Amino acid sequence: LSQSIARCRAWSLRRGSQSDPKGKEGTAWLTAEILRRGVEGMSFEELTKDLDSRGISINVGDTGDNTRLSASTTTAQIDHAFERSRQVLRNTRPDRPATRASTGT
Repeated sequence: LSQSIARCRAWSLRRGSQSDPKGKEGTAWLTAEILRRGVEGMSFEELTKDLDSRGISINVGDTGDNTRLSASTTTAQIDHAFERSRQVLRNTRPDRPATRASTGT
């Protein structure tokens, strides 16, 4: 049985690292990194396991002039992907700090 892949952009903010205040470079990058570090009631590991077990990918990134959250999943999991995306945006509760070293960049 094959399932269709659904891609969606749940959120895009017209501000990114190009809008970082002078002397506070990296603010947009740090914000994007923190958003996927856990949500209320779920640690980073629990959130990652939940998404992986359903074939859902949620990414948050700074592109210079924008900060974007995007998701990819099967159509069967689209409702769950939207719910987790909403939680990432509204109920972020990072359980560990974000550092450039932790992302390999």
